[in-house]
Amino acid sequence: MGSRWVRQACRVVALTATATLSWTAPTWPAERPAGRVLPAAKAAFPAAEARPAVLRGVYVPPGRLVRGIGEREWRALRRAGLNAIVVDVRDDRGKVTLRPWETGDDTARGERVGSAPRVLVRQARAHGMVPVARIVALRDETAGPDRPQLFLLGGGGEPWVGPAGERWLDPRSSAVRAYLAYLARMAADAGFAEIHLDYVRFPSEGGGRGLARPAAAERVAAIRQLVAGVREALEGTGATLSVAMFGQACSVPGDMGIGQQCEAMASAADVLAPMVYPSHFGPGVFGIPVPEREPARTVALALAATGQRVGPARVRPWLQAFSLRVTYGPVELAAQIEAAEKAGTAGWFLWNPSGRYPYLAAATTLVRESPGMVPSRAAVTGGWSRP
Repeated sequence: MGSRWVRQACRVVALTATATLSWTAPTWPAERPAGRVLPAAKAAFPAAEARPAVLRGVYVPPGRLVRGIGEREWRALRRAGLNAIVVDVRDDRGKVTLRPWETGDDTARGERVGSAPRVLVRQARAHGMVPVARIVALRDETAGPDRPQLFLLGGGGEPWVGPAGERWLDPRSSAVRAYLAYLARMAADAGFAEIHLDYVRFPSEGGGRGLARPAAAERVAAIRQLVAGVREALEGTGATLSVAMFGQACSVPGDMGIGQQCEAMASAADVLAPMVYPSHFGPGVFGIPVPEREPARTVALALAATGQRVGPARVRPWLQAFSLRVTYGPVELAAQIEAAEKAGTAGWFLWNPSGRYPYLAAATTLVRESPGMVPSRAAVTGGWSRP
């Protein structure tokens, strides 16, 4: 683990008595309390356990973890050919769910056992699944405005507020970078085999109206520095680092105005995770009139563009397991999975914000056993063996 980020973390991070990281003043003191030293790095995935090179998984939100994941659900995920599960360590609102090292007992202070990330790590491994910790990096709805130096600012010098009432942390802040590096390291030491950074970008919400947006070179450098700092924090743990990106980030020049430049991100992370949701591509993208109606072709072309720039083995896309304007069922899900398999990626993750995947078994069965039923099979073929 690099000493530079440790010194930064010791200056800016403290733990609260309730064992959650809070945005109240104690979280950002001038100095870290004496006597609290980061423990030595330990392997997140022991050498005795062969970690799969290709991960296929689903996102499960905090609400679904309150009662825990039952034995029946674990078996269903395995039968579908999955070998990974993604859970929040810092969620979309900025709430940190993982207990710090110093607090010990997973079930202390009334937390339900099923929602304790360390319990989930043990359960995942017991069922042959790789636990992945999602950290929402810069979007925040819980932080107070009393520390403006931590936030992106509006034109008048006040913290910028997005259309959902959220603020955004400033990736140029050394305190913000150290905080996120600390969370990532904490998750790795809790046993998560991969850290996944989401919302690691400048905001596009509301067109970023009123945001004092820095120039492109500064945006790209800031995002890359944040990601590189997290990767440095993971040294010695064995945990890998993946980062979520806009689906078109590697198929267009520049950084899309958000700091996500394809090669810069790839130079700092182990895996890129483009969100290639067909519903999020506008009419005419890739020459497709309505990409949402052609999931196989949309995903195939997006991944081809990304793979051409960074290599397909370093790409693991997020696929669309929800409906927006077009209803998505098992055929649409299977079409996307086939496209990702054909592209030779490092696997895929399925995204549904509710964490419900009623078509998972049907879609994966369709790909493995009835590939001729998947539309555009001639363009995107492939399958996989159960891990």
